[in-house]
Amino acid sequence: KFVVGFTGIGLAPDSGVSLLLPALIGLGRASEFTFSNQPISAEKAVEWGLVNRVCLLENLAAETMTFAAELAKGPVGAFGLSKRLFNKAVLPHLEEMLDYEAHIQEIAGKRPEHKEGVAAFLEKRSPKFRTER
Repeated sequence: KFVVGFTGIGLAPDSGVSLLLPALIGLGRASEFTFSNQPISAEKAVEWGLVNRVCLLENLAAETMTFAAELAKGPVGAFGLSKRLFNKAVLPHLEEMLDYEAHIQEIAGKRPEHKEGVAAFLEKRSPKFRTER
């Protein structure tokens, strides 16, 4: 299962999630996924394009090693350069966005919502957020 999780503790997405998630699954899905704080299945994550593939946990190590071995036989330098191109094309403003996320998290971390979200998480209960702007 996959969950964004930030809003469950009264925070906004960080670590590039605010840029990457809409780029991968679209603004509408990213918004709903973030605001609902509800997990999605691995199958749904594949369907949405959040991940390329999934496997059973007991097969994870073997499948990972098989894929890594296939990649290692290829032109790894060209793979690295390709990755740089793809990232630059899709994430041209990543550094700027990471800085902005840090600014927003600083604001969110000082709000009562965050305090309640963390308390609820630690107490294993649903948070009781007040409507506040």
